[in-house]
Amino acid sequence: ALEACPEISSVEQFRAARRCLQIFGIKRLREELVQERFLDGETGLLTNKLQPFNFFARLAAGLTSQLSSRVLQAKLGEYQDRYLIACNRTEAELMWESEDSAWLGKAGLAKRHVMMTVKDLHWEWFNVLTFGLISGIEVGLEKLRQMRDAAVQWAEGMEEWPSGEDLGLFVCCSPMTRAKAMQLHILDMTSPGPSFLRFRHNYLDLDSAIEALEIELHESFEKVWLRSIISV
Repeated sequence: ALEACPEISSVEQFRAARRCLQIFGIKRLREELVQERFLDGETGLLTNKLQPFNFFARLAAGLTSQLSSRVLQAKLGEYQDRYLIACNRTEAELMWESEDSAWLGKAGLAKRHVMMTVKDLHWEWFNVLTFGLISGIEVGLEKLRQMRDAAVQWAEGMEEWPSGEDLGLFVCCSPMTRAKAMQLHILDMTSPGPSFLRFRHNYLDLDSAIEALEIELHESFEKVWLRSIISV
């Protein structure tokens, strides 16, 4: 069903992707993850073993670490227990300006680019596509807002990082990414790289994801209200 969504970079496209998922079936998606061994069907948690290798799930579980991210992690402040800052591979960071086809999609997305993932390995949080479709829209919306607050606070504590409109916060909605763990891309938008510009259609602004869930929440309230009127 999600093949009908070749681009997910706007509120409307994200909402369409979530409708496609609901038609496809959230249970079917769960079963796919179990069959691919990225999800433990009994616990509902993302797997973190070596096969299949899920780097961000292993980071969240504390099974691997990055020396370069330990100092960065402290800047999350009170959000450290819920989220984790991760860095690109050194070579990816160095090649952020490359327009070589071998590096497009692999190099860093900007001169300054880190990622933030969630420590909660429940499968609902493996991708922005499923946020709120299990625990409820309000919970998913609160999670996205909290991630935004954490990322903004982190950037404010970092020297040389911008703020306001120059701070980019992007998510990559499944199936636009093969990653099986949540990644919030934090970018310095004063220096975006060719990899970001070339694949901009794959990245959804976090504020757009939040707006989409706000609309869903409003629509759900309207449906409840209408049902209450009809039943009177």
